[in-house]
Amino acid sequence: MLSPADGAHLLAWFPASLPPHCKFVASVVASHDVIVGRLRSLTTKFVQVGELGAELAMTVFRSWLTTAGRTVTPDQLDIIQSALLK
Repeated sequence: MLSPADGAHLLAWFPASLPPHCKFVASVVASHDVIVGRLRSLTTKFVQVGELGAELAMTVFRSWLTTAGRTVTPDQLDIIQSALLK
């Protein structure tokens, strides 16, 4: 995640152009207006993705567990669900 703490948010390290087959994906906290503004100034193809929400997050998590052949205990699942609802 880009942070103003070390100046990375200014994106001076980012190339002025990318080859056609390349994409740049950045995760930014919406409250960091400077970072969001800088990203918007570099491209017209800016997509803001909102929060997943607890239900979709659990669906994605369960899908990942299945794909990875992993499981969690019911107690662990309760902890995860509680954290997502905060």
